[in-house]
Amino acid sequence: MAVCVRDLFIVTGFLSGMVFHLLSGRRMGIRATVVIVVSSTLLILADHTIQSVLGLNIPFTRAVTGMLFGIAVSTAVECWFQRHEWVAHAHLY
Repeated sequence: MAVCVRDLFIVTGFLSGMVFHLLSGRRMGIRATVVIVVSSTLLILADHTIQSVLGLNIPFTRAVTGMLFGIAVSTAVECWFQRHEWVAHAHLY
């Protein structure tokens, strides 16, 4: 099954983002995570819309927006895990 450039870089961005979060141990706030996810979603939608309307096929912009979106999704997943971990520990005490 063929995978487009954008999808490949979404997966690559997600995996690299998860590795970064795992190794760095940085914690993101909920507001910052929402801003990152919304911004990257708007960016990938704008890129897709512009390329569709103008009939363009620019793999570089697809790769960049896909990578940013993948990193944003990994940030959201990491934020969810942090929140879930905090709630689970709060019930123990």
